Amino acid sequence: MEPIQPIRVTKALTTQGVVSPLSHAIPILVGIDTHAEVDLVDIQLVRQLGLKPCRNTHLPILRAVNQQNLPTYGAYNLRLELTDTYGVRRTTLRPYLAIDRDPGDSKILLGMTALTELKILVDCETSQWQYKLDKASV
Repeated sequence: MEPIQPIRVTKALTTQGVVSPLSHAIPILVGIDTHAEVDLVDIQLVRQLGLKPCRNTHLPILRAVNQQNLPTYGAYNLRLELTDTYGVRRTTLRPYLAIDRDPGDSKILLGMTALTELKILVDCETSQWQYKLDKASV
């Protein structure tokens, strides 16, 4: 399997989100990075939520900026609720790769995979984001 390009370790745009395991909701900081090729979750959050790994055995090899392999702990489905700049709220259930995130970083990082799938538009100048409107919303 071809290694994924290095993950940039920079201060990503962040937003507030809510993870919803079973019957309760936990507010959480979510990073948004238009240069990340994968979507990540901190392994400590996975353990806290008691999530079970997905059955996907073909996980990508991640490399940090220094070209060191970044260990992954499997893929986990995570229910995440986000509200954009205009108050549009959506909840999704999708897989994230679990890694050791820096304690100062967000517990979840949305990369281009999630941003594209969720139709999230990022305005880097204003550090804001919104869901792309579909024709039914207009």
